[in-house]
Amino acid sequence: MREVLDGYLPGAVPADLVRHFRFFEDGKTGDFRRFHLYLYFTRDDRARTEGDFHTTWPITDTLLAIEGDGAAELVEEQRRVNEELLRLHIVERLRQETTCLRERGGQLVKMSAIQRG
Repeated sequence: MREVLDGYLPGAVPADLVRHFRFFEDGKTGDFRRFHLYLYFTRDDRARTEGDFHTTWPITDTLLAIEGDGAAELVEEQRRVNEELLRLHIVERLRQETTCLRERGGQLVKMSAIQRG
């Protein structure tokens, strides 16, 4: 029973949260490329309003050129680092808001968390 309640505590997120992240790359701007991670969710309110968490980071073309054949690995490594940073940020924000994220029908729903007495 405890595992069920844990999913409703402030800051609770699905174990596979990263699976829901969406990764985007902007076109080249000057000497850098900008990358984005988004996590979309629906609020558990009457209007079922949508929201998101987002992070962005640049990688310079100079650095990508230095990496040469390893440029793709650099992009992937930075993506994994930023996935973890975003996950930590989301958990902290949810705790501050006394909310949690639950998966319903393959979609994430942000809802009020249960307070332990």
